[in-house]
Amino acid sequence: VEPWIEGRPFSAEPDWEYYAERVAQTLARVTEVFDWDAAALLRGSHQRRLGTDGSADPTPGAAPPASLDTPLTEVGVRPRRRTTQRSL
Repeated sequence: VEPWIEGRPFSAEPDWEYYAERVAQTLARVTEVFDWDAAALLRGSHQRRLGTDGSADPTPGAAPPASLDTPLTEVGVRPRRRTTQRSL
């Protein structure tokens, strides 16, 4: 740890690993609800969407993400699946 003294140029290289671990420990307290610990935060593994583990691609035929221009009547509406009438 190098001291910072006002008026003097700071020429030391910060220990980025140390600060990354400290930030990960702090954030892990908040993200533990999502089962992310400090090690997972340092690895950078994360899920792509809520409710998924990130390992699988989104379901085919899922509605595209809403934007600011999407009408409220279309938000959260999934396209209907095609069904065929089968007679037994």
